[in-house]
Amino acid sequence: MPDKDFFEKLRKKKWKKGDFIVLALIGVLLLVIALPVKKEEKQAETTVTVSESGETAATRDLEKRLGQILSKVSGAGKVEVMITYKDTGTYVVEKDQTYSKDSSTETDLQGNVTGREQSQRQTETVYDSGKDPFISRQLEPEIEGILIVAEGGEDAVVRQNLSDAVLALFDVELHRIKIVKMN
Repeated sequence: MPDKDFFEKLRKKKWKKGDFIVLALIGVLLLVIALPVKKEEKQAETTVTVSESGETAATRDLEKRLGQILSKVSGAGKVEVMITYKDTGTYVVEKDQTYSKDSSTETDLQGNVTGREQSQRQTETVYDSGKDPFISRQLEPEIEGILIVAEGGEDAVVRQNLSDAVLALFDVELHRIKIVKMN
């Protein structure tokens, strides 16, 4: 504990404007240090990891299935497939919409008619048993490109058959499909 002489010296000291500014800055610094900091970063990382792992599992499954079916094309031989995506897809959330419309007309003493119309639209997200929004449908991610590595990839007829098969299955432009020979 500071002694009485210290407080007496502080009381008798002639305070300048700069002294008050320094004391105010020290007070602000102490407040900033004392305030708790929220730690939301870890939760965000967990969410990203879960969605990425789910996406890569579905992607690998699709690549495996496509590789299996393309390997059955005449002359293709063993086939491996890689698919890249532009985005991760979109969830469409169900919403309740209410719409109301009021209209009224008034006639004044001179016979002038004035009309007034008022409309209101309100949208609310629908939740399923809890705090998760109800997802009505999921839009698949957009494919950016498909790479096919096939044993018969040097043959022009095989390449044409493989690209035709991929075009029949996916909404992707021809220049986004690359077929190469496996070594």
